[in-house]
Amino acid sequence: MVAESSTVHRLAVMLKALAEETRLQMVLLLAEWGELCVCDLEHALDITQSKASRHLRYLLNSGIVNDSRRGVWMHYRLAEDLDPCVAQIIACLRGAVPVEELAKARERLSAWLATEGKDVPGCRSCGADEEG
Repeated sequence: MVAESSTVHRLAVMLKALAEETRLQMVLLLAEWGELCVCDLEHALDITQSKASRHLRYLLNSGIVNDSRRGVWMHYRLAEDLDPCVAQIIACLRGAVPVEELAKARERLSAWLATEGKDVPGCRSCGADEEG
């Protein structure tokens, strides 16, 4: 049996996290955009806040993303200490996924960041203050 703290176990946990379509899309968007708020990913992927939060929590628990709180808003980015092997896999996946497959998500995210998000107080992506 492989110990839970082993490299093999940690890699298996991370790869399992990437093996779900919504989480993979989130990781690809985070790799492209840097840091995003829950609301950004919710709008980009056209999913509910609870679904976005659930998937982000899974990615956080697997060690793929880090989070930070700004007022009432949670922001996520790829982990700075991401296993180099997983970082290479993510880079490879970015190159392997055709641009058009994430085009709608990118369009929704760009539109959200440019217009609608400005009405959400406290969201970093909207340029509002952190206190909300």
